[in-house]
Amino acid sequence: MAVSLYTSRVVLATLGAEDYGTYNIVGGVVVLFTFLNTSMIGTIQRFLNYSIGQEDIEKTGRVFSMSINCQLIILLIVFILSETIGLWFLNTFLNIPAERMSAANWIYQFSILTICVHIFYAPFNAAIISCEKMSIYAYISIFDVLARLGVVYILVQSSNCDKLILYGALLCIVSLLVGAIYICYCLKNFSFCHYKKNNDRQLLKKMMTFSGWSIFGGVSNLGATQGINMILNIFFGVAVNAAMGIANQVLNAIEQFVNNFSIAFNPQIIKSYAAGDKEYFYSLLFRSAKLCYFLMFTICTPVIICCSDILGMWLEKVPTYSVLFCQIILMHALTNAINTPMWTAVRANGNIKKYNIVTSGLRLSIIPISFLGFKLGFHPAFALWCNLFLNIIIQSWIIFHLKTLISLNIGLYIRKVVFPCFLVTIASLPIPIIMHGYMDGIMWTFLVISTSVCLSLLFVFVFGFKKEERTALFVIIRTMSSKRN
Repeated sequence: MAVSLYTSRVVLATLGAEDYGTYNIVGGVVVLFTFLNTSMIGTIQRFLNYSIGQEDIEKTGRVFSMSINCQLIILLIVFILSETIGLWFLNTFLNIPAERMSAANWIYQFSILTICVHIFYAPFNAAIISCEKMSIYAYISIFDVLARLGVVYILVQSSNCDKLILYGALLCIVSLLVGAIYICYCLKNFSFCHYKKNNDRQLLKKMMTFSGWSIFGGVSNLGATQGINMILNIFFGVAVNAAMGIANQVLNAIEQFVNNFSIAFNPQIIKSYAAGDKEYFYSLLFRSAKLCYFLMFTICTPVIICCSDILGMWLEKVPTYSVLFCQIILMHALTNAINTPMWTAVRANGNIKKYNIVTSGLRLSIIPISFLGFKLGFHPAFALWCNLFLNIIIQSWIIFHLKTLISLNIGLYIRKVVFPCFLVTIASLPIPIIMHGYMDGIMWTFLVISTSVCLSLLFVFVFGFKKEERTALFVIIRTMSSKRN
């Protein structure tokens, strides 16, 4: 997370606000396509985990081979749409300086190649997660981060070249290397990852239907996020896109950290549902929802409170609107965090059609709402505030939907998840907010951040954990201490 934030700072300083905004609106589609890639990985992981939970090794191999077929079909569709409609939209509607259109087109092509690489190696990524090889997943993620740090170093040291194009090309190479590592590891260590010709049409239909609805949900996320970015570009230019880029970099760094934590729960949630162990399934669901929120809250709260000071220390020049955009986007992430495992529960059930239709429709409604608001002369942050409000509606609907889908006990969910999260939130906020209002300077900022983190952890321990969870935590701490000694 720290490396990601550092590289963003250096890239902004090296490229400048205009080129950084151009990359965010054009090349940033790669970052936003992670929603789509996550949906595809989740689809494959769901079927792999389900077959593993049923202890059917032969079916696991068929699922993996069929997932390769599905990904190739999706890759072809994405490539055709990107090189036709996407390319036309880039050169017709986006508000990019004329002298940078050539660079923008290069960045777009590198972005398409990167997306295709991500789509192809998604089954191998899913295989590692499904087999719960989290240490390997962590090592590859570390390599990815360090490689991106190397990209920034090359970018700073380079001269006599277009740095925007170079940046896009180097990031594409990193994606190719990461994909190669995933594929090589899986082929060497998992027997079911060796592709075999598969004519199971029933399995193909199930996977394509599930994948289709998952992709529909991913595309709606992509459309809503990138749609806001494009509308901001049309009305306010690339300078505001630079501010959005900064806010999204902060969000991506934090969410990547939290998502890597939640990934560890997902296979067990799906496997327990497939095995019919409902008691363990609900226990995992509630515990992971609570922990995801606590982790996100602990990280986001000091950033939201001290956002202006943090961005001032992080960036040489803070783009206009960056602070406000960052604060709203992090509040949006907090409303997502508490329901992060709920999507895994929906996937475990397999009936995702209604879920994706309703949530996607609500998410995409932000595009006409934003366009109308900006036509009426509203502030650029109007789109983000509306998006936050819509997300609260979406998260509330998801809970009621799960009541019918998996017989979720809403009263139990509120008592075991929502109420502890509410107590931790209202107990942790007042002191850091008051301190920030009366203190100024770098040292005071660090004091506010430290106080916020310490108070959050304290109240998570007191109000967030049940007695048995606190006891288990003490046991883990004592075990780790004895191992060190």
